[in-house]
Amino acid sequence: MHTHVIYLNVNEFSLEQLDTFEGDLYERTRIRVETEEKEMQNAEAYVIQSKYLGYLSLEAWDVKEFIKKDLEMFLMTYSGFPKNV
Repeated sequence: MHTHVIYLNVNEFSLEQLDTFEGDLYERTRIRVETEEKEMQNAEAYVIQSKYLGYLSLEAWDVKEFIKKDLEMFLMTYSGFPKNV
């Protein structure tokens, strides 16, 4: 079982910023989630588009390894960031 965070009352401006950050690889998709209290709730998640599934790896993502090896290049090149920030 995976534990995730649900952010409530996210305003439209913030959603637009998240959409920009996630870029074309992902699309915001409505899903149903089960809370810790075993209640079902509507939510949205960024899901990779099927045409980009080949970009995925079967290896588990390691945040420490990413920071050590790839974060700097990601920050310099990721197209999802607004250019005027």
